Amino acid sequence: MASPGTAPRRYIHLLDSVRPSLYIVDLSFESLNAQASFKGELKASLEVLKPSKQLELHAKDMEFGSASVALADGSAGPSFVKATLREETETVIFEFSDILTGSVVLTCTYTGKVQSAQRGLYHCTFECGIAGASTHFEPVYCRYAVPCIDEPKAKACFEVSIAAPRSLTVVSNMPETNAAPLAGGLTKHNFMATPRVSSYLLGFSLGDYSSIDMEEKDREIAPVPMKLYAQRGSEEMGRFALSIGVGSLAFFEKFFDQKFPLPKLDLVVPPFFPIGGMENWGIITLVNRSLIDDSASLQKRQGVAGLVAHEVSHMWFGDLVTPCWWEDLWLKEGFASWVNLLPLDELFPAWRVWDKWGLDTLYASGGALEVDQYKATHAIEVPVNHPDEVQEIFDALSYKKGSAMVNMLFHSLGPEIFRQGLSLWLDKYKNSNSTTQDLWDCLATASRQPVGEIMQSWTRQEGFPVVSVTIAEDGKTWKVSQKRFSLTEQGEGLEPATKRAKGPVWTIPLLVRHAKVASSETVVMKETTIDIPAQGDFVILNAGVRAPMRVCYSADLLKLFEKKFASGSCPEELSPLDRVALASDGVAMTRARLQPVEPLLKLVKAMLLVETDQIVWLGILSSMKKLLKVVGKQAPALKELLAKLSLSQKKRLGWTQVEGEAEMDKLLRSSVLDLLGTCSDEETCREATERCLAHLCESHEAYPMPLGVPPVPTSTNTTKISMKQAFAANCPACGALDKPEAGVRGIALSVGLKKNPEFWTKMATLQAKSTNNEERDQLLYALGGHQDKTTLEQWVATCLDGSLPSQEWGTLFAGLSSNNFHDGLAWDLLVKHWDVVYREWGQSQFRMKGIVSDAMSACKDPSVAKKFFEDHPCDVAKLTIRQQLESMTANKQLEEASSAAEGCAQQLLTEF
Repeated sequence: MASPGTAPRRYIHLLDSVRPSLYIVDLSFESLNAQASFKGELKASLEVLKPSKQLELHAKDMEFGSASVALADGSAGPSFVKATLREETETVIFEFSDILTGSVVLTCTYTGKVQSAQRGLYHCTFECGIAGASTHFEPVYCRYAVPCIDEPKAKACFEVSIAAPRSLTVVSNMPETNAAPLAGGLTKHNFMATPRVSSYLLGFSLGDYSSIDMEEKDREIAPVPMKLYAQRGSEEMGRFALSIGVGSLAFFEKFFDQKFPLPKLDLVVPPFFPIGGMENWGIITLVNRSLIDDSASLQKRQGVAGLVAHEVSHMWFGDLVTPCWWEDLWLKEGFASWVNLLPLDELFPAWRVWDKWGLDTLYASGGALEVDQYKATHAIEVPVNHPDEVQEIFDALSYKKGSAMVNMLFHSLGPEIFRQGLSLWLDKYKNSNSTTQDLWDCLATASRQPVGEIMQSWTRQEGFPVVSVTIAEDGKTWKVSQKRFSLTEQGEGLEPATKRAKGPVWTIPLLVRHAKVASSETVVMKETTIDIPAQGDFVILNAGVRAPMRVCYSADLLKLFEKKFASGSCPEELSPLDRVALASDGVAMTRARLQPVEPLLKLVKAMLLVETDQIVWLGILSSMKKLLKVVGKQAPALKELLAKLSLSQKKRLGWTQVEGEAEMDKLLRSSVLDLLGTCSDEETCREATERCLAHLCESHEAYPMPLGVPPVPTSTNTTKISMKQAFAANCPACGALDKPEAGVRGIALSVGLKKNPEFWTKMATLQAKSTNNEERDQLLYALGGHQDKTTLEQWVATCLDGSLPSQEWGTLFAGLSSNNFHDGLAWDLLVKHWDVVYREWGQSQFRMKGIVSDAMSACKDPSVAKKFFEDHPCDVAKLTIRQQLESMTANKQLEEASSAAEGCAQQLLTEF
């Protein structure tokens, strides 16, 4: 995907000239320190398709020694002349004395380097300073460790041997066949050959690992043996991840109707890993944030479960069948981001994963509808002219919009037809490669519907539609029209259809639900405008939120919805996600200046006064926080209004979990308290301070009281008091009760520090020594909100100088961007330390995009940010930069709505 105004880079596919079938790789590591050299020997069985004196393979950061070639009959081939490295193409050319054609075996020796940056074969430091190494080869980094044809379509078998220091554990894609001691304190580990696999899915890891096996209950269902490897001493915190891996593998075998084809599957957690997880076939690698203990919050457990299930689904969708080229990246990632919910729904029905999917994948900050609302976007099926462009499309669009596409198709075709089409596709293309069109063809065969024709408007067009609806003058017809939604180009109101006839049009399987009608109907909208016969006084478009789109209801319809909620109950025709969509779409319409803010606030007030569903509360509060981020400083009455509306939930939930409560209450508790903290609710801030103090108290304990003594009165959780609370006394050291639970700990820490800057030293000290990943992240985020600018600047400099692991820098800048005392601090500190941050993460798509996005959200002047990136290009974040510049412009446009929001909130407050 070339940037606007630039010509695409030319790329020559090596697979057009040479086809590999087997790589026998022998690696030897005497040292695993960063930039240490390692020795390699390669035997590559190749089919030369175009007769030539040269053989070209991908190779990076290597030096080559001897080489030879053998012919198909085993005889020696032409003599070796030289090996030439080409930096511009990241290849090595082996030149021979005569023409080569047909089957040959290339043998060569080489030396490579253990990379310091987290790509290719990279260095990891284990506890006590023990050096190790791990791999991350996606998309084109196998060439750092093995000369090969580093293209996804170039599938081949890999037979790997690794010699490493005797004290280290070595794990790879396949089981180890044997290990033999060598001179110099090394052990040689030999592994079974893999089935045919793309080079980016090769994986191995060397380090001071300890492993855990499956528990007995998991052995009964596991299709193959599974283990989890982690740093020695932390392996037990992988129990939850391993259990999810087993359950997901067993589920997907049945769902895909395809046996897992490898003899084992391991989960490996290196000390450092550049992304969340990687689906190396047979050896999934995970970020160390996936190691949790029993104290972990539900948010954390859901995140780990989703990550593991996502990677396990790739064992079929990505590994068994692999995209032909990177333009189909969305297919494997979007599908895995959707199908991972199937086993989780079976394992944890109380999690309401499908409703939660709507909140996280579509409506959350960073969700599909948020990222795709800018002019600066890309289609999810996009030409990739050069591997360098792949980094740009490893983004929320490929993952989350791709997931939304799959969800829409699943509901349009029906679960069984959809599953049949997938099974057909997997059976047809297993151990091979496929394209998006191949999948559409198989689903079309199963459903007898033109799937490709329906889906092209969604996968090949940028953006998504906003569908507007209003009643015709005669009251008998709903007038429905579609156009592309844009955050910055809508203007005041929707343009007439005649003015946008040449704009993009989507084929929308529009699920329509009418007032007082039990069932829904699907209307396929292929035109810019359609009419739908009215069957009641209101209509719900995109019922159940099946398609990734926005709905713009007319002012009359919004008023009608408000009245129905104000009558004392939720209309039964609206599902929980329908109600979430009313608020989320309303905020989007306000930000795009398609609707004024007043009808939105009146509707939200009416909804929250009668709403009892946790998912709806979570969705509405998330939407209101987005609005507050833009207008909150100029609208204190809006904060007061939202706080008043949320207090009923705070009174119900309090700060502490109660035995037997709904799982969704755990999520809602933290969301409500976070909003109240944001709105500076006095009681919540005081309680947060108490709990922050308790968490920082080094000698904190709960002291039992004699039976019969009344419990200590508390200002929250008034409806239920646990036995633990009833017989506990305040800590004599800090005067507080129990430390806050993990789900609310981050709120207590953030609010506590903002109100009490003297907590800084204890908090910073605790963050530096904590070994609990969730606690570390919460402390780090909270520290970024400190009042003292000089202290923060000095602390950030120390963090970036090595005191803070670089994989935590994203959390560091996220915390700084939330600082309410110093606008622009996150941006200023990124600019100041740009060279350090870019050197570490400038080639990592996920980390760099997150850091840049958070820092830019704190910058108030788009021209300043634009000029900086003109002088300091960042290729992996180009699209993110353009989107953030648009967002800054949109936020400035919306500032004029602050006074309207404030006036409306003041009026609504008088109605309490």
